[in-house]
Amino acid sequence: MSTSQSYRLRNPRSSTFAEYALGHIKRLLGDKMLVDINEETVKEYQDARLREKTAPKSINEEVGFLLRMMDVPGDILRVRLRKKKFLKLKT
Repeated sequence: MSTSQSYRLRNPRSSTFAEYALGHIKRLLGDKMLVDINEETVKEYQDARLREKTAPKSINEEVGFLLRMMDVPGDILRVRLRKKKFLKLKT
């Protein structure tokens, strides 16, 4: 069983949101390579989603998924974003 199938079985509600969130990430950042995703990319993603009238809480969760998918580079980016106060939008 794949990791995604196991996640769906164990977290059905979270799985549905994860698919929704990842759809937006793929749509807006799918043409980027991992090494191209930086603080400015995340800020641009947040701005694009805000222009689409998406709730800040949803955007924060989407960014969280993105950073977790990136693994160690995502952890480093999370620290940089937190320092610059760009990690989370006010809800």
